[in-house]
Amino acid sequence: MMKKEDLNNFKLTELFLVKVDWGRTYFGEVKRSRNENGKSHLFGSADIDGHRIFASAETEDKLAEKLDILCILTLDYNI
Repeated sequence: MMKKEDLNNFKLTELFLVKVDWGRTYFGEVKRSRNENGKSHLFGSADIDGHRIFASAETEDKLAEKLDILCILTLDYNI
């Protein structure tokens, strides 16, 4: 049986999809935090064909939009 102290050894990771189209879809990782006022903030990152992209936003929808755009810029425009 696990003790309460053992639960501190777990790390939860939230995964999501970053996509250009359904043929080019990648996994990313989300980290959530809150500022001193309690407002949520999300940080996302993903490995895209040897490149690492990062973005931050206040909502999941904005974060997804930013990461999708970064994925397109990385793959299609080599930026």
